[in-house]
Amino acid sequence: MTAMSGPALLQRLPLAGEVQANGMGLILAPRTPLDGDILGVRLETENSPRAGRGVIVRGNRVVQVQVAFTSDSATNISTIGSHGSVR
Repeated sequence: MTAMSGPALLQRLPLAGEVQANGMGLILAPRTPLDGDILGVRLETENSPRAGRGVIVRGNRVVQVQVAFTSDSATNISTIGSHGSVR
């Protein structure tokens, strides 16, 4: 979403309020332990993370992930609707 955090994020980006209320999301390339605040978690960070490295947060559970993006995948991107349906 954005590099901003705290109350300013919730004011400027209504989706942030939904993410916070849901308590579930994907954080790519976290740089500080505070990057997980919107989801209520503190993150362990790496000094030089690999591209595509991130975490999935669901409740108080944090799982590290590696996301890949290739030139071939650019032609197969689907749109995800507001209720999670893929179009």
